[in-house]
Amino acid sequence: MRRAGKGRTRLLVTIAGVLMMALALSGVTAAAGPGETGNGTIPPGFTKVTFIHTADGPPEVAVEHASDAGASPFSSGTAPACSDDTTDGSDQCDSFSWSGRYWEGAAVTYNVNLNNSNDDGGFLAAVQASADTWAADADSDFDFTFGGTTERKASSLKNKMDGYNDVTWESLNKYQNPIAVTIFWYYTSTGLVVEADLINNKNYAWATDGDLTAYDVQNIDTHEFGHYLVLDDLYDDSDSALTMYGYGALGETQKSTLGTGDELGIASIYPTSTPTPTGSIAGTVTDDAGTPNGIDGATVSTGTGQSTTTAGDGSYTLTDVPTGSSTVTAAADGYLGAADSTTVVENLTSLVSFTLAAVPTGTITGTVTDAADSNTIGGATVSTDTGEDATTDTNGFYTLTGVPTGERTVSVAAAGYGDASQDVTVTDGGIAIADFPLTEQTVATSVSVGPFTYSGDGGRSKDKHVSVTIALVDNLGDAAGGASISVRMDSNSGGSATGSGTTGSTGTITFTWSNAPGDCYTTTVTSVTFGDLTFDPTDSTSVEVCKTEF
Repeated sequence: MRRAGKGRTRLLVTIAGVLMMALALSGVTAAAGPGETGNGTIPPGFTKVTFIHTADGPPEVAVEHASDAGASPFSSGTAPACSDDTTDGSDQCDSFSWSGRYWEGAAVTYNVNLNNSNDDGGFLAAVQASADTWAADADSDFDFTFGGTTERKASSLKNKMDGYNDVTWESLNKYQNPIAVTIFWYYTSTGLVVEADLINNKNYAWATDGDLTAYDVQNIDTHEFGHYLVLDDLYDDSDSALTMYGYGALGETQKSTLGTGDELGIASIYPTSTPTPTGSIAGTVTDDAGTPNGIDGATVSTGTGQSTTTAGDGSYTLTDVPTGSSTVTAAADGYLGAADSTTVVENLTSLVSFTLAAVPTGTITGTVTDAADSNTIGGATVSTDTGEDATTDTNGFYTLTGVPTGERTVSVAAAGYGDASQDVTVTDGGIAIADFPLTEQTVATSVSVGPFTYSGDGGRSKDKHVSVTIALVDNLGDAAGGASISVRMDSNSGGSATGSGTTGSTGTITFTWSNAPGDCYTTTVTSVTFGDLTFDPTDSTSVEVCKTEF
């Protein structure tokens, strides 16, 4: 307790409750992201594939290293057959092989590390040109993005994933010194590729000027970026001029340009998005009067999602409607809807017009009265479930016009009375009667303080602690449960205490002054808050009592 002045303290109000809060924790397992590294082993759920580009010798197939037993083998795909246009093999349009793996979103961002590359000043541009050769294919949506230079080495060489797609020059002794390798990682279960690294062998000479004693950067890396996509190597002699032919040679440059088979390969895996052919639908929406009038603001829509509203003269135009059969609907307030179908032709406008019939309506009328004495009730609000409304006059009379035909629900509300509703049948041009006798409803408007009950306990005379129980009631005599109340208790010895709390369901609350001084006390209710009910603090809120009285 904290005392202030002469014995001022706080009344003790005990409120017991339990607050329980549940915390949900979720665990997520994911592949290594940028900046992270593995531990030198293939992560669970992933497969690592190594494409090895050799100068000659037996074909080096892609080596697949699965982290899970039973990883699915590669499957090859071929493009539709077509005739060759050349004799050098570059237009072998039925020649490409695909591993069945793919990049999500058909886009890859890569970085380049030129360390150990004996860069002649043009290597970076040559690497970018290699990627751009594939990205520029008009029949594919695949896109390569250069992410800048880096100092990172290819993490894949150490059986790690770091979330970056890097092009580097490093020693490839572990692969028997091929020209280059491309290593990519994919989810074993889905085939979704998550990372790829391209490593050029630093143990060889590289150039960009056609040097016959060196490997051309753009020539070799265009082939390697084909593995990024993920295309396989080809080894038939008829495919020797294609970019994806599996052998490379010193001074070779022909792989820098895609052949038809290469183009069909990327287009088959990552095809362009073909726009849906569309046309238009136009027309007018008018009423069915003797002289048709355009309906302003009518809604016209198709089953494929196109929608518009009519102009003041009832005209409309729907654009970008997919070709083929289309159902068109028209709707307007106060009219019956209509539908029609048409065939939409690419880049042409189909004409569909509507004549809408007015919704048949009737009238509802009646009187609102007091159920107790049959006196009429003016100012009552009467409404229907279709939105029509009216207010009763001084004689309690109302009329609702333009009410749509059919079963309608009519509702009425009036101050001081309980709400009421009833169903009526509205016919075309007819008058339905709906009278309402309302029952007066008394609503509590104020709250006041009921009886005070004192008690004492503790000490020899059982009056060391003084408690006061206060009841709150509304003006209808009902308990004011859940009301907020504040009190002050003053003793004849000059001390005082304050407290606040919330009444229980019975409208009562008990405040206790521990070790209370003095012999007599005056308790005052200083404030009460109970919804929007009013409270008068001068209304029997101060009660005096002495210990001898309890």
